[in-house]
Amino acid sequence: MIVEAFKAEIFKIKTNKAIWISTLSIFFGILFILFLINVIEYVTGNQPKSGFLAISSLLVRFVFVFSFIIGALSVTGEYSKGTMEANFLTQPRRYIIFLAKTGAACCFGVAIFILGYLLNFFWDILPKIFNSNFNLTIYPDLPWQILRGLIITIMWAIIGVGLAALIRNTAITLLIVLVGSILLQIIITAIATVAS
Repeated sequence: MIVEAFKAEIFKIKTNKAIWISTLSIFFGILFILFLINVIEYVTGNQPKSGFLAISSLLVRFVFVFSFIIGALSVTGEYSKGTMEANFLTQPRRYIIFLAKTGAACCFGVAIFILGYLLNFFWDILPKIFNSNFNLTIYPDLPWQILRGLIITIMWAIIGVGLAALIRNTAITLLIVLVGSILLQIIITAIATVAS
């Protein structure tokens, strides 16, 4: 039962243009904001992050939120179209539908996480390869970083599906996560500053 629902959710997400257009729009919107921040830092005399360093730090944050966006849009999209009730009629156990949606969001999130991590790794290593003193250093905590990233990606998918099931409105759900993640980053930075 759950396998069929999971396959159906994977197919729905793969073929839903609204999910991909919304996700890419948010991504390019974040890139534009990053560009504006760099311009402001340059105008004020601060040294902005340049090139891929700035984009890389943004991509790492986006990859974590990607599974949230996919999960939230897969739930709120069906509520807005009215197809969620049909899903509940065909599958009386609601938890199976939400587990399948969470699993599908996790799969896409993990795939994007691995792709992003590999791109980041190769972008970091490419300039070193052409250097005459090339020395590849693998950090001992790399497996733990990857495991932590996978856990965070899965956590975001669970939060996305859960919040979307409670709120049922796409704009409010995405606004809550974007504002919430910015506030959380500010709070963590403030705590780290006070602690040191």
